Amino acid sequence: MPPKATGQAITVPIKGYSDGDASHRPADDQYNMITPDIYLEKLARQWIEDGGKANSGKRYVLDRLPKGYALFARLRQGAKHEDKYLYGHPSHKYFDSPARFYPHFKWLMEHNESDSACSCTVCANARTKGTAGVSAKGRGKHKIQVRGPLDLERTPDVVTALVEKLKQRGAVDEQILEPQSMDWRAERSSLPARIKKETAQYSFTLRLGELVLWVREIQGEIIFDKTASEFKMMDVTTDEDFGYPPWMAGVVGQVAEETVRPEDLLMETEKDFNVNMSGFRVECFPDPSSEQKGYSLQYKYLPLNHIRPFTFWQQYLKGTEEKDWHPSIKHALTVMSSLSVIEKFRFKGTWPNATIFCKGLYIGSEAIFVGDAIRIMPPSNQTQVTDVLCVKSIRLRFLNLNHQTDEDKYLEEEDRFGIVLYLVGKAYTTTRKRSYQNMTVSPSEVTASFPPGMRGYNEWFHLHDPTHNYLVSKDRVLGRCFEADAMAMWFGHPTIDVGLEGVRTARLHSSENDLRIQDSGKRWYWGETRVEVLDLETLNGLDVGEYDETRDPALWRKLIPAIDGVAGKNETVEAAKASAVVAPISPFKTVKSSKVTDEEATRDKEDIEESEASGEGHQEDEEAAEQLVDELAEGVGFGPRAEEGVEDLSEKGEKVQEMRDVMMIESESEESESESEEEDEIDSMRAGAKRLKLGHPPD
Repeated sequence: MPPKATGQAITVPIKGYSDGDASHRPADDQYNMITPDIYLEKLARQWIEDGGKANSGKRYVLDRLPKGYALFARLRQGAKHEDKYLYGHPSHKYFDSPARFYPHFKWLMEHNESDSACSCTVCANARTKGTAGVSAKGRGKHKIQVRGPLDLERTPDVVTALVEKLKQRGAVDEQILEPQSMDWRAERSSLPARIKKETAQYSFTLRLGELVLWVREIQGEIIFDKTASEFKMMDVTTDEDFGYPPWMAGVVGQVAEETVRPEDLLMETEKDFNVNMSGFRVECFPDPSSEQKGYSLQYKYLPLNHIRPFTFWQQYLKGTEEKDWHPSIKHALTVMSSLSVIEKFRFKGTWPNATIFCKGLYIGSEAIFVGDAIRIMPPSNQTQVTDVLCVKSIRLRFLNLNHQTDEDKYLEEEDRFGIVLYLVGKAYTTTRKRSYQNMTVSPSEVTASFPPGMRGYNEWFHLHDPTHNYLVSKDRVLGRCFEADAMAMWFGHPTIDVGLEGVRTARLHSSENDLRIQDSGKRWYWGETRVEVLDLETLNGLDVGEYDETRDPALWRKLIPAIDGVAGKNETVEAAKASAVVAPISPFKTVKSSKVTDEEATRDKEDIEESEASGEGHQEDEEAAEQLVDELAEGVGFGPRAEEGVEDLSEKGEKVQEMRDVMMIESESEESESESEEEDEIDSMRAGAKRLKLGHPPD
């Protein structure tokens, strides 16, 4: 990426990869974090000079330090001089000058080009003392100091602990509890209620953390101009054309407290409360590849008719030249190949494989929960969306855990495990020709038991044997299925066949422009939280994530024994000290328990049993089968690009005849809860895909 001029200095963007450890900070309160101007300038100059691109008389500055690194200063005793130290190295040793840090910085920027060890003095000393590795050969990763099952904030890493327990015991089936995480505790009082509320509402209702299209002001109404096949702002009484809406991309920071209805989609209706309660707070989305987050300060409380799902960006921006797009549109497109799971609540496995059950998923611009209906993306050689999955289970599948090395477990979770993310449920189609034995679904059944998003359409058919389940890879998730009334209001007729090309284009753009994906060599960016995925600095006016300078998990953990009522004398003193510091910033008045309620635990267990009570029928086309089996067999978690053709999937480059029945399906009457049965299923899928590659029908 070429440097770009900004004023008198030339800003040089750095690559996204970093081994920085944000938990490595000075223990002495005499240190103060300062702006790293001296590092940004000296590193930039030397990097540009090494690349032979420096121009005499020009000044260069990096756009930021690698993530996890920060500069601290301490006033030298008896002098006015400040000593400056750069913290964040995984060995927990500091750098005392830009010159000492530069070899490590350059190694980070070139980590995909060489497996050689870093030559900086800190890494060299770490190797000598055996406190840190420097190269993850074959993976392109920098291994951090071995510290046991703790995350970077030194909070117990429950996933690693459960994997170790699974290895020792051979089989584990238990709830995922994180009592030492104040974040997890805080969510006990809000997240279950939020999920329950959002899944009970209309599917078109916006959800917290979603990316959307929005306009500040509307002249007339936003309607579809059938003559030009474009969306315009028009006066419906006079037909006056006010031009294209000035769309921006934004993040939903607050959702409406009042119930929204279909009539709210196109016009502002009368509400009981003002728009700051009845509407949605949307904040302009900043560049995820930059530390300049000023766009987040541009926000507004809006009625629903000012907002559209970002999934349909291509339809709503049609007619507006790309040069006229608001910058936030490209910012949002950059994160469309990103995901993070919501609420990991159960761990179940038989060594060496395991499954984590989750209640939700952020994928691209949308939030999806168990109980939703999602549209299934067709194969890349098809352009029509016809199929929908009623989600009964969202699963992270961990494969081949016995192939880990001791060092692997200290890499990022998605790198140290072979992970497959998929959704399980019942699948339906809008077309008879794709149906299972022409089996229709009665309108009364749709109304009584289907997710809200499937209501109002003319006819639904079973896509597969209804006594079995259906499994969909993350790559095949197009987005939520919205109600027929909503689609008719937005696009003139009820259809689920909208937005496919836009999502494919957006994911391709993301994989090519999100620096975090570029530097990893993968096709998706996996984040631990939605804030991390969107790289937000503020939300609702508050600093969040790594930008929150008040965040101090170590201090918060001192409060936990007192909260649980088990604090001894010394712990009570420590809690009192911590409370005095924490209370003005983040009072944890709702964090009273580290437990999940019995009702919630029972409901979770029932959901798992229901989703496992039938075989995961995999009656998809050949590309879908091939993609998912590749993920399951290899554990890579990244299927073929949506833009690749079917012929690319064949080892001989030959187009494979479409085969939908590609695996053995178990009867719903035969419960398949055991890991061995799931392994048989994976083996069957693997064998089925191999036969498809060779052009043979499945057994």
